[in-house]
Amino acid sequence: MKHLPILSAILLIGLLGIGASAFAGVLHVAAYGSDSPACGLQSPCRSISQAMENAASGDTIYVGPGFYGDVNADNFTGPGDEHPNPIGGEGYNPPPNAGCVVCITKPLHIYSTQGAATTVIANDPQSPYGTTVLISSPGVDFGAAGEGFTLVGGSQAGVTIALFFPVLQDVSVAGNTDNGDAQGFVYFGQTFSRLPCAPPLSQGQGFDCRVTGRILIANNQAIGNGTGFSIALNNGGHPAIIVRDNVALGAGAGFVVQPFGGASDGSDNPYATNVQLVANVAMGGGVGFYASDPGQITYNMAVKNSQIGFELNPGGAAFYANSAIGNGGPGVLIYLNDINEFPPVLEFSNGTFAPFTGNNFIGNDRNRPALAVPNYGISPGPGAHCGVLLGIFLPPGFLTAPPPPQALRLAASDNYWGSANGPSSAEPDADAVGGACNQDGTTTIATPFSKTLFPVHSGLP
Repeated sequence: MKHLPILSAILLIGLLGIGASAFAGVLHVAAYGSDSPACGLQSPCRSISQAMENAASGDTIYVGPGFYGDVNADNFTGPGDEHPNPIGGEGYNPPPNAGCVVCITKPLHIYSTQGAATTVIANDPQSPYGTTVLISSPGVDFGAAGEGFTLVGGSQAGVTIALFFPVLQDVSVAGNTDNGDAQGFVYFGQTFSRLPCAPPLSQGQGFDCRVTGRILIANNQAIGNGTGFSIALNNGGHPAIIVRDNVALGAGAGFVVQPFGGASDGSDNPYATNVQLVANVAMGGGVGFYASDPGQITYNMAVKNSQIGFELNPGGAAFYANSAIGNGGPGVLIYLNDINEFPPVLEFSNGTFAPFTGNNFIGNDRNRPALAVPNYGISPGPGAHCGVLLGIFLPPGFLTAPPPPQALRLAASDNYWGSANGPSSAEPDADAVGGACNQDGTTTIATPFSKTLFPVHSGLP
């Protein structure tokens, strides 16, 4: 047997152990570039779309400062314009916000070289392209802290992640700013398709719709949107969907987490317990955070929203170290019916959160408008300085059976209520619990309470 020299053998073993990503290429895009089938490597492309078409899966694309989109104001027909797609490249089943200006359909890593302040991707509100950037492939990074993009143009959405197959690699959207779109950043799990979600695919029964990777939406800003960040899903599987260190300013709803339709794992009740809201800020909008059946909600901040700081259907989530400050309505509104079932049923028979502690409630519910809870509008009296407003909020007789007493209790000890003296409706900055803040026979247990303010998260680092 002929033996390789030791050095050659070592090199061969090393090469065999290196994944394909180690050989991934780097392409460049610049405002002074020119599109061609060969651009990106030796000379920069003018459009992000052309660089993506020239790239192989796993490649990295660096985009220089400048304006991208319909750069010639000729409805995306001129040289250097992006290459939009009216159905987003998913012909069998167009995603929500169908159509895209920048359509990412393969695993790529796309970053700006000088950050969102100087790197703009624009849509046109009159265009048929519903989302400015659509991600429909696993393994995508779009932006990073200090290396993101600004998205403008009156779209239905700034960035939409719409994945139709198992996510075997991570997807990350980070460091971006969206201005004035109907929705800023959207994650939409497997939508209703023409073939059922029936794993395993090898049995020929349909698509395996389970998501198995991590989705990260971090360090982004949504400014002046109808909804800043929207997570709607009916995926099976157990991915971590992490929404972290984002800021929503002036949104109708800052952050929305909502199960959608029937769960693709075959269960009757969809869920969003794998969605984590961590260290986000919602300020100056309508509702700060709306979450139904979410995972952990920790270190978030809702400040001076006109309606509710946090509107929650608990689902057993951890609600810890959050701050609701100066919202027009309650700091937190908790409804105890399960809106994901019809007719509505109570979500839990023993406890509503795990835990509900370490939070700050200061100066809320001073100017309560009519409050909007899914399915029914409610306005349970004038503002009562409620740190927490708790109830079922359904018409009399709507529930199929009376709720057990333990289902109507919220354990809310060790929170700070705006005063060293604990919950109160009389002190200037203190928030109240109980009384008018407990509807439908509910009870909030707020003792013992903290006498001092907990640390407050203040937004993007």
